[in-house]
Amino acid sequence: MSGPKSTNMMYVQQLAHLPAQDLDTLKGIVEQKVQPKRYAMILHNQETDKEGNPRPPDIHVMMTFDNARHLDAVAKILGDKPQYLEAWDSNHENGYAYLVHATKKAREEGKHQYDPSEVIANFDYPSFLVQVQTKAANTAQPKDLSAKNLLDALYAGVLPKEEVERRMTGSQLAYYKRQIDTVWQKVLENQAAEWRKEMIAQGRQVTVIWLCGTAGTGKTRCARAIAEKQGQPYYVSGSSRDIFQQYNGEHTVILDELRPKVIAYQDLLRILDPYGLFSDVMAPARYSDKPLVADVIIVTSPYSPYSFWEKQFAGPEGQALAQTDGFDQLNRRISLTMEMQKATINLMVYDDANRNYTIWRSRSNPYSQQATPTTQNSAVELFGKLLD
Repeated sequence: MSGPKSTNMMYVQQLAHLPAQDLDTLKGIVEQKVQPKRYAMILHNQETDKEGNPRPPDIHVMMTFDNARHLDAVAKILGDKPQYLEAWDSNHENGYAYLVHATKKAREEGKHQYDPSEVIANFDYPSFLVQVQTKAANTAQPKDLSAKNLLDALYAGVLPKEEVERRMTGSQLAYYKRQIDTVWQKVLENQAAEWRKEMIAQGRQVTVIWLCGTAGTGKTRCARAIAEKQGQPYYVSGSSRDIFQQYNGEHTVILDELRPKVIAYQDLLRILDPYGLFSDVMAPARYSDKPLVADVIIVTSPYSPYSFWEKQFAGPEGQALAQTDGFDQLNRRISLTMEMQKATINLMVYDDANRNYTIWRSRSNPYSQQATPTTQNSAVELFGKLLD
């Protein structure tokens, strides 16, 4: 057998010309006949040319062998020509990262960033990718970077904001704090633009969940449980003086214990707009508004949406003030309203004719203080630990 040999190689072929016909068949051939030590494959179906026109989908398969194999021999097993195989003897980890376009060059070229979960592999690909990216960051960015290089690393996405601040001296941080915030704001804006593009392509909308109830009914605990089920980082609003102060682009947001007039009503309507993905919605913050990239927003409040709206436009003596925005502006933005009671969680539906809510469904409430009370024994135990 003549031709080049390699322990690492990538197979690329358009889906329409794939001898194996489909991804499942190709997976079987790779595993049972080619038998690499390690492999990972993905379908690239979001590629575009310079004019933005879609490219034909293609398959990328990265393979690693214990011993060098002839590219000709592997191509024969795959039923294809050797020209569709490329040797990756140097920096083969970059080949695996390229599958989701996680390489520096791919990002600079603006290639679509695929989710690691889309990769089919015979090993834990997402964990491997994290190791590769961490190694690349540490290699490319030594500890003694200058402050300006750290800012460049932040903008390029090589280092997160917290790491940039950690690597600076106290005097550098004091001097460059404004520049760090400016660069980070631009990073968030770039990420937001890319995220919105993907969400629109998937036909996604913003989901708004409103949890209302008195203290002790477990609104926040329930909100956190719902947020954790989304499987993505979530943000819980802070002080009522600046509720988005620490927001850093999380895709799930909990507006905790929201009261009327804490946020300007027009800002609240923009934040909760289910079609906000089509516009550059900004989260209001004291020093600089931040691009909002949340597809799930959970509101907890002592007030039902209607009571919230009433109090939003109430005067100092409780009298109703003139308003241009009817309740329907808020109500149509809410995907789900739940009333938290000590024993139950109720699915509520608004009756516009009577201006009140009716219960459609109920479930037991595992989040309230009644469900998880602080026992007398635990109080006695704490008392003893503090004073013994």
